[in-house]
Amino acid sequence: VNSVKPEQIDNFLRHARRLASPVVLAHGNHDGWHPYPEFRAMQKAVGGPDAARFSFDAGRWHVVTVPCNFRYDDPFAEDTLRWLEADLAAADGRPTVALVHYHLMP
Repeated sequence: VNSVKPEQIDNFLRHARRLASPVVLAHGNHDGWHPYPEFRAMQKAVGGPDAARFSFDAGRWHVVTVPCNFRYDDPFAEDTLRWLEADLAAADGRPTVALVHYHLMP
């Protein structure tokens, strides 16, 4: 979506629901701001978790995604980095794919 306007979200969902494969969304800068209600609703609509940061295992792979559009001085940023560190540690050396729209470097 280019913005979180209902007509753009509806258009995206109409097309995403037609895909034969599972759909995993990675939050981008046009998908709303923390706490990401629009993105979480889109994610749920395609069968994903009600979350902007999440991880899952697919076969031998570990997949992790984190949102963008948060300020680095926001407590959510610190919490997200702690969550990511713990999640990667728990992946126990499995090959990992990170789905991110913007890098996490300041």
